[in-house]
Amino acid sequence: MKHIKIVHDEGVVFNWQLDPQLQSGGVLLIVAYDVAPSEELVAPNPCKGEPRTDYERTVHVVPQDTTLERYLEICREAFKAKSTVGFSYDDAGIGNLTVRNAKLWDIPAVSRNQFQTWFINYYPGTIVSFMPGGGTPPAPQIPFGSTTP
Repeated sequence: MKHIKIVHDEGVVFNWQLDPQLQSGGVLLIVAYDVAPSEELVAPNPCKGEPRTDYERTVHVVPQDTTLERYLEICREAFKAKSTVGFSYDDAGIGNLTVRNAKLWDIPAVSRNQFQTWFINYYPGTIVSFMPGGGTPPAPQIPFGSTTP
């Protein structure tokens, strides 16, 4: 087991344990408990929501009414790039990151403008791609604020 220990400045310890026996990511067990603060282990950025480091994030968003079979198809596609899969459009756009990619699956063509407008209003700068649904070719990726793909 790998252990990572973080002590917050208020004295709460987060002890993470990762089981290397599991192939893809393992199981992360987080245990929190109170202790006296330690100067050398204090988390450097106590601001909620700030990333530890800037990175390019891609989130594949699956419709709420998707079937388990379709969900697993999308997971297989996302696994190729080790990207995140979830059901929240907010999760795809949120975060103080330079590059945020939102890959939206199975959105009907007539609804795509509504999703683009939503991301422009709430998460400007997010690159939104509409992924194919049932054999439909993908639409070009257009960063919002740009007029060309």
